[in-house]
Amino acid sequence: MKKLLLSTLTVSTLLAGVSIPASAQDQKNTATELTTYQSIHLSKNQPISTKDERGSLISYKKVNDLTTKQINKLNPEKNIRRLLAYDVSLYSITYKSVQNGKPVVLSGLVTIPSGKEKPSFLQYHHGTMLPIPMPGGEGSNDAPSLFQGQAATPDADFGETRMMILTFASKGYVVSAPDYAGYNVSKHLDHPYNIPSELANYSVDMLRATKELTKKLKIMTDSKLFLTGWSEGGGAALATHKAIEQKYSKEFNLIATSPLAGPYDLPSMFQSDTLDLEGDDLGENAGIYNWTLYSLLKFSNIDVPLEKVWNYEVKSSLDALSPPSSKLSEIINLPFLQEIIMNGDNEELSSVLEQLNLISGWTPKAKIMFHSGKNDDIVPHFNTLNAYNRFKMVGADVTLYEYNGDHYTPDLEYLTTTIKDFGKLSRQK
Repeated sequence: MKKLLLSTLTVSTLLAGVSIPASAQDQKNTATELTTYQSIHLSKNQPISTKDERGSLISYKKVNDLTTKQINKLNPEKNIRRLLAYDVSLYSITYKSVQNGKPVVLSGLVTIPSGKEKPSFLQYHHGTMLPIPMPGGEGSNDAPSLFQGQAATPDADFGETRMMILTFASKGYVVSAPDYAGYNVSKHLDHPYNIPSELANYSVDMLRATKELTKKLKIMTDSKLFLTGWSEGGGAALATHKAIEQKYSKEFNLIATSPLAGPYDLPSMFQSDTLDLEGDDLGENAGIYNWTLYSLLKFSNIDVPLEKVWNYEVKSSLDALSPPSSKLSEIINLPFLQEIIMNGDNEELSSVLEQLNLISGWTPKAKIMFHSGKNDDIVPHFNTLNAYNRFKMVGADVTLYEYNGDHYTPDLEYLTTTIKDFGKLSRQK
């Protein structure tokens, strides 16, 4: 029983690698919940559509133009100069999507290369961001649509946007970068942390809105689409790949996906002996463990009254991230969950966990290039190996790039290799 709970709670630390500061409770208390109207109202945006269709572009706003020199200057941490080719225009957009089947308004960033003839589409999926401001590019202030070309600050690093999104755009791609639910205009919503089906819905709808924007701006593009992302975003990229091939293959011309260190095989990560926790104390990451459990229960079909799961009031992600203790027995109503599991719902829970598995039950048609650090202690390397081996076994076109590094150090090699691989595929007729 305890191992099942602990393994369920453990995965988010492996996916985020961040700790919840003591100020999380203060952030929760001061958070402002926006109405839908407040969320989509931007004073200088141009209204686009009144249709209720998923993926409809609601508004867009050009926030900046960046030269290659400026993009390079924005990235003092990495030498990306040789990768840059085109100046880039930035657009913050809002669009229609769904969460748990209900209509929502989401936001994202679209970056367009200047002077590139018929660019291809590329969607970049960002990694874990807590729904509160955090240092190092891992908090709510780092949502892609909030980026306007500014340099990094302590509470808004924009590391992935500065390095990944801008570089892909400068290389000649129209980059579609969803915030996901829970950030910027949708910060009043819970973020479905590592729930593949939800992340795929947001991403597909963001692609639709991006295509609509290029038509509004009279930008000629080709039909090719490439997907990529890092950490939680790596999983989101593969989930989007799967959704497109199974549901939207006539709508998108998917060429390839190139994810870095994504959680593709969560059930195996849950069951791994390397994830065992000792004792009752979850330590400094109790909040993020708790967030995982909250997301799993809220965005699944498990019929469990949430008010009975916790020993304190949990109504949102921020509540889950702010437990009153680091001890599992003081956070979770263990007797209640134990009763549910012993009464046969363990099979239902196992079924839900299996839905988080992105590598079983299908054979990808478009090419996939997996990237992973051999010493990754956040999303263990075996997770990527499992995905590669599984797809190889069923005859998919897959490539594996392994790096002598951890979760973060392969970033430039991954970026360089992905640009090279996508470039070859983009040039093919």
